[in-house]
Amino acid sequence: MAETGSMTDRRRQILIGLVAVLVSAVVVIIWWSNRMVLPDTTSPPVHGLAFFDVGETTVLSRGLQTSLESVLGESAIEGWSPVDLSDGGHAYLPGRFPDLEALNKGLSLKDGTLAGNATWKLVFRYAKLNGLPFSHIKMVFDKKTERPLFIQARAASGQQDFSTTLTAKFGQPAITNGPDRTLESRVWTEGENLLIASRVPNKIDVVAWHLYIYFKGNIQALVNRLEADAAASAVSEPSAF
Repeated sequence: MAETGSMTDRRRQILIGLVAVLVSAVVVIIWWSNRMVLPDTTSPPVHGLAFFDVGETTVLSRGLQTSLESVLGESAIEGWSPVDLSDGGHAYLPGRFPDLEALNKGLSLKDGTLAGNATWKLVFRYAKLNGLPFSHIKMVFDKKTERPLFIQARAASGQQDFSTTLTAKFGQPAITNGPDRTLESRVWTEGENLLIASRVPNKIDVVAWHLYIYFKGNIQALVNRLEADAAASAVSEPSAF
């Protein structure tokens, strides 16, 4: 009986070892695919509104991902998820940016599914470990053009107002306030692009700053393509009558 128990223990240890190897292999494959999925292209020089040198004409590539990781920490690539320019209402007040709301509606065909399928999201969750004030950074790119649509960066709660730095770089912003100052936003425009820094209190009134950059021309190009694809799909669907 003791020998049987020993055999069972050995089998259990072997099984645990095999599972550990399998999990490690899956992690390596995911890590590697996150890099291999990106093209190896070069971006033109960045002009205008940008975040860590990601601007309107930047092209998503392995080189860009590697360069950003050297500053922002390890990243992950996400796809097949809904796209929301408003960031759940944290980015801007309803009615204040009708052009963004119209674009967001265009990206929300079938609850955002179409837009999600058409984008890559480069996500950084460890920038704080590199001494940066951001707890979460997301850069959303058009899969076809490989250019950025918008960038969201959330500062850690309690971080100082970084709009002073933005004002020094981009000039005086326009300021919009929500009811009872529940949402305060500073807005810069350059061409058709927008930079919004929003002061967002949480449930216990600890303030966090959220930063958003919208490359509206790139977003509009994606919306136009999604609408054209949807129209073509509707025409090609067979009629039941």
